[in-house]
Amino acid sequence: TDVVHLRQSWASLRRGMRACQHRQAYLHLAAQKYKISLHPVALLEFATELTSGRQVRLNVPNVTVLLDPTLCGLIFDNVLNNAFKHGRSVNPDVELTIECAADEHELAPLKFIVSNAVNPDRPCVTQEYVTKVLSGEALQQSAASAMSNRIGLQHCFEAAKAHDMTASLQQ
Repeated sequence: TDVVHLRQSWASLRRGMRACQHRQAYLHLAAQKYKISLHPVALLEFATELTSGRQVRLNVPNVTVLLDPTLCGLIFDNVLNNAFKHGRSVNPDVELTIECAADEHELAPLKFIVSNAVNPDRPCVTQEYVTKVLSGEALQQSAASAMSNRIGLQHCFEAAKAHDMTASLQQ
């Protein structure tokens, strides 16, 4: 229906606006000039906005925590995009889970998990591959590689480091 298409268009426009903010943030990160800006963020609202227009199951508590929404948005927009891009092409079964061990407004550890159905036609992501991407070595390999050689993974790890987060990728 028209309403569904309008909502999808609106979600796409919002993702494009966030992508511009994320590009600016990453430029500041790369220049080591990014200043962390912690804000109270309603996790469920934040996750709903990030996943708007995409088929993603949410398992997110309805609490407010302190985090930098720009850096976390940079990470999760990229991770969600990759979950669809590199997951199973039909029914990728993407889920975003956020685990929080704190009461509202506390600065406490959060665990963000994005999962998807593995694409059986693609090679498995290994720790060796992740290490190569983070060192820049994978970017120098052939563009014909079946694995993505983009820098999004580097952006995610750099943003996580700036936010004093630990990031990992496993499949």
